[in-house]
Amino acid sequence: RWPARIYIAEHRKLASMLADLRATLKPLSARIEDGATRLALLDAQMPFKHVLEHHFEREEKGLLVEIPP
Repeated sequence: RWPARIYIAEHRKLASMLADLRATLKPLSARIEDGATRLALLDAQMPFKHVLEHHFEREEKGLLVEIPP
């Protein structure tokens, strides 16, 4: 199990990354026609997805096993 500070730091990082993504999306219309803009948005969300996947993995292996059924 990782120390609690690791999970807390990841939660803060994820919240910050999500806020950045929301700020990126806010000025855009619901439908984006430009392929380059779509690709840029997909690229922009990849670091968030990567951190989130690793965070979930750490929680599953380190925290969820400690919760009784």
